[in-house]
Amino acid sequence: DVAIGFVEALVRTEGERIAAARLRGDFIAPAFVLRDLEAALAGSPLVFDAIGRHVDEAFHRPFAAILGVRSLRVLADAVLAAAAALDTKG
Repeated sequence: DVAIGFVEALVRTEGERIAAARLRGDFIAPAFVLRDLEAALAGSPLVFDAIGRHVDEAFHRPFAAILGVRSLRVLADAVLAAAAALDTKG
């Protein structure tokens, strides 16, 4: 779902919730959108519906475009993958 390159999330969790998240990769999006999305993810449960809702809300605002991904789902999937990787390390 990424036109070229990658999308990656860095996640810190507290129990079954996101404590902090960072998104990065080979895409272009306004800094204010990513900043607000990362802030909105803090406290969110680690379930696709909640994370996906935050992603959708972030990118359906005025002037909130993203280039380089074919689907916004890739952002939510990256957050969940990062959280799952923490489980395998602990």
